[in-house]
Amino acid sequence: MSRHLPAHAATTNAAGLAGPNVIENFTRVTTFGEAQNHWVSATIDANDPNVFTFHQHLVTANLPTYTAPPAP
Repeated sequence: MSRHLPAHAATTNAAGLAGPNVIENFTRVTTFGEAQNHWVSATIDANDPNVFTFHQHLVTANLPTYTAPPAP
């Protein structure tokens, strides 16, 4: 597993499958970037073939608010 920051959203993928040298059983996790103050948790289960499970946790207070533009 590799952790990489920053990104604008949290993602996971099998990044080890790119390029000429394949890395088996490799998962890349990108976390939220500097302006996105949220978090990601990981669950490790040796009995699960995927081993790692990731969950995004959005902090409500840090979500952007959008306002409608003024009517013409």
